[in-house]
Amino acid sequence: ADQLAEPDRVADLAARAAIENGASADAITIIDASVSVFPHGQIPEGLLYLRARAHDAQGNKGAALADMRTVAKTSRNPAISNQLIHSLISIGKLKEARKHAKSYVKLPSVKPLELVQLAHVFKNLDANFSRSLIKRAADDPKLPPHAVAGVMALANALGLAEVEGRMMRLIGEITKDGTAAGIFRYDNIEDVIA
Repeated sequence: ADQLAEPDRVADLAARAAIENGASADAITIIDASVSVFPHGQIPEGLLYLRARAHDAQGNKGAALADMRTVAKTSRNPAISNQLIHSLISIGKLKEARKHAKSYVKLPSVKPLELVQLAHVFKNLDANFSRSLIKRAADDPKLPPHAVAGVMALANALGLAEVEGRMMRLIGEITKDGTAAGIFRYDNIEDVIA
């Protein structure tokens, strides 16, 4: 975390403690009450993010989204972008989520499983974007074995026969011994029940 000035740190610690203890309404009160100690009454990014989390925990999606949008404008933290994208998706604002996702997926820290999840979300809205995400995920050696079947299914739905074929071959390699992570082979019903 960034070094915080003393008033920021006090509010940050108190708000985090409130959130961690299920008292998100108290976290909001703490942050809002501390506004007067900040220059120009502007809440620092970290506290604004905490307030967004607290609003979200309270079920107040509109306020959470407003704070997340404000934080995302200036933040270089990928977790904040990711949270904003997922918040937008959760309330059905797919076009806005796609706009943020297009920037987010350019980051080198984005994991292949995230690419697959985003490709699935946006496949009907923007098939070309989803295709690019699936191709990138399929080419990533860090693609987890349990995601291969999902990539194959999305590749099929998006008309990516070459990627689908590669994933099919990969599933064959993964399941040769029948014990790969996330994929199981049973020879009889007794093994399934056991």
